[in-house]
Amino acid sequence: MCDEATNSLTTYNMELPQIRKKDKCFETNFQKKKCLSRIVKGFQEYKKYLSFVRQWIEGDKRQLDAMLSSTNILVDLLPLENKIRERIAQQDKSNEQAFNPDQSSENTWDKQLAIHVILRNFVLFMESTIRAIRFTN
Repeated sequence: MCDEATNSLTTYNMELPQIRKKDKCFETNFQKKKCLSRIVKGFQEYKKYLSFVRQWIEGDKRQLDAMLSSTNILVDLLPLENKIRERIAQQDKSNEQAFNPDQSSENTWDKQLAIHVILRNFVLFMESTIRAIRFTN
């Protein structure tokens, strides 16, 4: 970031989902049910951020559409009980805070920075998810 400026992050109020130790997804203290619940909830939370990325990316959006579709398929394939899925969906609806940055903003730097941060953190979330899924087997 230029000059250690973080005003883009605070402007957009981004609290991106992460898998942390308390989610019990790591080798020590692995808890399948809690971990898979956190993964599904994280993917649900990322949907609003990825839709922002889709709005602001210029040009061909096929790769992003394929990524969103693949993410939805992955969530559907995760072995999680239906009642837990329903509870996560209900929480997602009740906690739905639309991530809606100022779309009239002319600052291309802020848009590009936000897109970069979202995609970078999504990749980290996916890497953690892959590691956690390995423990389920």
